[in-house]
Parts: sequence; C-alpha cells; structure tokens
Amino acid sequence: MILFFLQAVLSANGPNFHTVAIRPHGIFGPKDLQLVPITVEMARAGKTKYIIGDGKNVVDFTYVGNVVHGHILAAEQLTSGSPACGKAYHITNDEPIFFWTFMTRLLAGLDYPAPRVHLPYWPLYYLSVLLQFIAWILSPLFIFTPSLSPMKVALAGTDHFYNCDRAKKDLGYRPIYTLDQALKLTVEAYPHLRNDVRQNQGTDEKKTY
Repeated sequence: MILFFLQAVLSANGPNFHTVAIRPHGIFGPKDLQLVPITVEMARAGKTKYIIGDGKNVVDFTYVGNVVHGHILAAEQLTSGSPACGKAYHITNDEPIFFWTFMTRLLAGLDYPAPRVHLPYWPLYYLSVLLQFIAWILSPLFIFTPSLSPMKVALAGTDHFYNCDRAKKDLGYRPIYTLDQALKLTVEAYPHLRNDVRQNQGTDEKKTY
C-alpha cells in the first residue's frame, strides 16, 4: 500500500506539477503515540526483557524534528529544473544503531530495566507465522489477535537502515538533531510514563485506602 501511494505521488510529477516523496524511518519524539507509549506498555507488562536474535541488528531511527526539516527542504526544491522533482528521498538521523541498544537507552531513560534475555530469531519468527495462521483459521468463530506477529519479529530482529546521501546532495539535508539530543528530548517529554512515577502513584493509592 505504501509503495502504491509512493508511485502515485512520483508519477504525478510533471512540467506544471512538481512532486517529491520523503521516506523517513522509525519516527520518534515528543507526542509520539506509537513507539514510546507502546514500549512503556510492554515494559510494564514485563515483555521488554527479551532480545530477539543476537541483538546486533542495525536500524535507523529518525527524530521528528529531522523529519520536519527534511519535508521543508524538499518543499523548497519543488521548482522547475530541480533534481528533486519526481524523486524519493530517505530521511533518517543518519546514525544507524543496534535496535536493542536504542531500546535499552529509551527504557533506561524512563527508568525501566534493559532487555537481557536472548530469544533465537528464526524459531520465534516461525512461531509468529504459526500463530497468525491459527488466528486466520479461527477468525470465522472469534477474533484472536496474537501479540507476536511476523512483522513485529522482523522489525525487532533484522537490519533496516538507509542511505541519506541523495537527500544530502539534492536537498542539502543534514540532521539538525543528533540521536543523543533526540533521545534526551524524547525522554524528557514523557515524565508521566517514567517507571518511578507509576510506583509513586501506586504508593499514593495504597495510602488513600
């Protein structure tokens, strides 16, 4: 579906109508409704202690401020004769990192324990495929949604990082926030999701009764 829309946008480029596509990966930052809240939810359920695979898979994460910066630069290049017209560009923090190192830093920043138990990638992947197949078989009777899916296992256990050189050349893109800065700003934006906050709330509730 994403590729379909990407091709639709790029094919619409012409002499009188200019288009460009931006392809960020692993967006995170303040007000994020996906990565941080879901990670915290899993941490509170005790599900983030596991590492899928050997923990050495490299991934690109992109701070939302850099995504916005990339969009602005792309918009400024939508003029006749620009090399950007009709092209797609990867926008990332340009700092590939081990997926589990990033998750450890995020969790530690919010005072949750770091992942430490390794699970083999392929057996877990095949298990997720089996669970998905069982869910499909049972779907006429009732809805069964496995917490483990092939996509989740692949995202957490394989490499997925991208080259930003073309964006640097054609758009003049350079990340304006480093990964260190981005993680700091992100963690600071979620004081209510810190582990110690939850513990204190639990203590307060006990005192109330």
